[in-house]
Amino acid sequence: MRNIFISTVLLCIASLAGARTVKIGTDLPSSGNASDAVQMQDSVPMSAIKLRRKRYISQSDMLTIVDYHNQVRARVFPPAANMEYMVWDESLARSAESWAATCIWDHGPPYLLRYLGQNLSVRTGSYQSILQLVKPWYDEMKDYVFPYPHECNPTCPMRCYGPMCTHYTQMVWGTTNRVGCAIQVCYNMVVWGSVWRQANYLVCDYSPKGNWVGEAPYKVGVPCSACPPNYGGLCRNNMCFPTANSNFMYWFKLNGESELQCVVVSLRFLLTQSASVPAVPDAQRDRAVKRSYFPLVLSSLWFYPEMKWCCLSSSMLLLLYMHCTFAMFLPNTTYLEALMEKYMDKEDSWWESRPRGKRAISHSDMQLILDLHNKLRGQVYPPASNMEYMVWDTELERSAEDWAHTCLWQHGPSHLLTQIGQNLGAHWGRERPPTFHVQAWYDEVQHYSFPYPQECNPYCPYRCSGPVCTHYTQLVWATSNKIGCAINVCYNMNVWGMIWAKAVYLVCNYSPPGNWWGHAPYKHGRPCSACPSSYGGGCRDNLCYKDDGRYSALEPEDSNYIEPESSHSHSSPPADHAHTPTPAPTPARNQGLDRNEIISTEQMSQQVECDVKLRDRCKGTTCNRYECPPGCLYRHGKVLGSGYYDVQSSICGAGMHAGIIDDDGGWLDITRVGRRTGFTDSYQNGVQTLAKEQSANAFTVAKVPVKAIPCDMTVAQYCPFKKPVTHCPRLYCPRNCLFSSRARVIGTRYYTDSSSICRAAIHAGVIQNDAGGYLDVMPLDKRRSYSGSHQNRLTSESLRNPTAGKAFRVFAVI
Repeated sequence: MRNIFISTVLLCIASLAGARTVKIGTDLPSSGNASDAVQMQDSVPMSAIKLRRKRYISQSDMLTIVDYHNQVRARVFPPAANMEYMVWDESLARSAESWAATCIWDHGPPYLLRYLGQNLSVRTGSYQSILQLVKPWYDEMKDYVFPYPHECNPTCPMRCYGPMCTHYTQMVWGTTNRVGCAIQVCYNMVVWGSVWRQANYLVCDYSPKGNWVGEAPYKVGVPCSACPPNYGGLCRNNMCFPTANSNFMYWFKLNGESELQCVVVSLRFLLTQSASVPAVPDAQRDRAVKRSYFPLVLSSLWFYPEMKWCCLSSSMLLLLYMHCTFAMFLPNTTYLEALMEKYMDKEDSWWESRPRGKRAISHSDMQLILDLHNKLRGQVYPPASNMEYMVWDTELERSAEDWAHTCLWQHGPSHLLTQIGQNLGAHWGRERPPTFHVQAWYDEVQHYSFPYPQECNPYCPYRCSGPVCTHYTQLVWATSNKIGCAINVCYNMNVWGMIWAKAVYLVCNYSPPGNWWGHAPYKHGRPCSACPSSYGGGCRDNLCYKDDGRYSALEPEDSNYIEPESSHSHSSPPADHAHTPTPAPTPARNQGLDRNEIISTEQMSQQVECDVKLRDRCKGTTCNRYECPPGCLYRHGKVLGSGYYDVQSSICGAGMHAGIIDDDGGWLDITRVGRRTGFTDSYQNGVQTLAKEQSANAFTVAKVPVKAIPCDMTVAQYCPFKKPVTHCPRLYCPRNCLFSSRARVIGTRYYTDSSSICRAAIHAGVIQNDAGGYLDVMPLDKRRSYSGSHQNRLTSESLRNPTAGKAFRVFAVI
């Protein structure tokens, strides 16, 4: 009698609900006959309901696992204020089944672990209960010490006095509210190095994932006192419990609830959703019903014995209700769509992450990477005759973002690598700018030997004396004129066999791709002398360039920075001037600028002629950086020695003999090394040197390295003053160091080595704040006093009689 009564009630309510939905139905076909609408109604539900294959875990085991998890979560100590009720999730169960089928005793797959938590258990032989595989996770509790709030400043310590505690912490992680498991019988499975002939392998996946480094599993407090708002304040067994009118249907077990309440819950869900029907296109509605609503409702009625009577007496009426009114009735699936699409791609395939709305790289990082690429490409040695100007490409950025999200330390995806080039970089620990990795790629130049045309017959040799040089060659590949990069923070990333708890992963994709076997990265010759005809003869910073609007500035980010009001002189109006003034040849102060704005063109590197001897340029003074002109191969003076050269040798001749420069000229560093007892002769790189058996002062030559630094880097940290004097690399400063850093600047012209290098360069007028750029640094011994001044919108400090520290100067690179 009770079932008949309930069925009658359901039928009446379904009729009323159907009448309600007719009034608000906005997605009925606007044209066509009734038979078309009926055909559409019949086709979708039948296609949505598919025959189930054999389950990967039994119904009783599924309920046992969920019940046990909630029992453990309900009795945690200290008590939890935000512990959420855990429910079964079919999508997680399918992912667990996929991994369990591999019979690999390790966590995986790697690309899913970014989204999911995972516990594994294995047992040989038969088992009486699934809990024999689950309880060992809870038993880790005896080795775990909970971090109280006062111990978390700002990160919580992880105190585990046993082999492992992370299985237990994942079970009781407060915000983890869904679980899905699968069990697989594996044969000849390798477990801890031994082979088990037959093993029962349990995999449980959790979402949202837990075990975040530096966080406690849950908040301590009165149970349910810190539940998320979407739970509506409902509490059950010390856990935040989902309400019946949520925007999705949880699969929960109604222990001890009356059968009538079961019916009320189901009807409340249906009627609540039918009251807010969104108007959506037919295709979108059908897809939402197929993927989100029917599987959950049908599965929730099918798998729970406590609701079995609902299946017998009311499920057919509920299905009839949905079947007859689905064209006018669609549940609010906002949360479900987000949940399901988290694991599905556009073709409804599983396990592909959805693209994010937020860009994977900031505008400032984008500009830094692009600027540094073009700077480094413009200064390659030997010089390039066909090096093209590089621009940003959003499609390459998106492909880089997709790969960065996999957190795999390898190149990929494989189907794209035939169409693009790719450079990877990763670091952990202190924050570094993205230019740190770009510079590291370029620094491989010290191991790379450029193949000259006469060596390419017909293929060019690839000579790399270090571990790898392909990052450098891709960066300077002449025809690669488009780049797109992405940055992602990866947790527990495997890098060269080591697990990095928190890694910053940079992926840069290039097009057209470089590193073609048997080819040189670029053509050697006078800059821009072999540019493609499409550039129309344009040249900029030694790069093929065409000013046709292709290089428009990237759209700036939203910012809360407010430009400070500039102070104007009352005597005369401010003069208009360009943001990047052209340096004058000799004066250090331009008349057209504000009286506090200066530009310095003083250089540390000295220009020398081909036959100039070191002794002529370096008598009693610090030997600096030298720039040799082109055409010195047959015009250099005599060169004495090999490796170590007599100070009476030609600077440029020694540089060519050592292979630092070639006949096109370039920069080199000179280091004096004291007296040598003799010098040997040799023939290298087209230069014949002479021997000398008498002792004399000697010097060595070296390439000028180039490094990118952050705004707050100091000379004391990077290149402190030493005796004998050593050279600092040529440095590259990013843009906007005037505002993005508040590091101190002490002195004028001469600065303390605790001052920011980049901000000191802005103060000295060596670089411009809105452009950044290259500079040379000369470390010096300390001075008695440093005077402060206001120049280029930056005020430096004064200091007298410093007790420690050294000094330095900054110079322009022109």
